[in-house]
This record gives sequence, structure tokens and C-alpha cells, in this order.
Amino acid sequence: MRIIACVKAVPSSTEVKMDPKTNTIVRDGKQAVINPFDATALECALQRVKPWQTKAQTSP
Repeated sequence: MRIIACVKAVPSSTEVKMDPKTNTIVRDGKQAVINPFDATALECALQRVKPWQTKAQTSP
């Protein structure tokens, strides 16, 4: 069985600014963290994998 947990980096601050031209978040070198909901999904996925079946795979 293969389990996939997708994660996204989000700004660590709740005060974010949007670029009105591109409609994207202005990051300005601020620290990014894993989305809390994604962290929960990753933890659930890891709990369902048996230790000897672990094989980490990442994609860009």
C-alpha cells in the first residue's frame, strides 16, 4: 500500500500581505512552516505505515 500526504509551506505569521497585481502572498524572506492541517495529515499517514515498510519519496 502506498500513502501520499501532500504538504504546503505557508507563512508562519497570520499577518500576510497580498500583491494586488499577481494576487499572490508577498513573502519578503519571512519564515515558512508546514500548513498545520498538512502536518496532521502527514502524522496520520506515518502512523498507518509499518516501520519495516517505510520508504520516503519526495518530489519537487
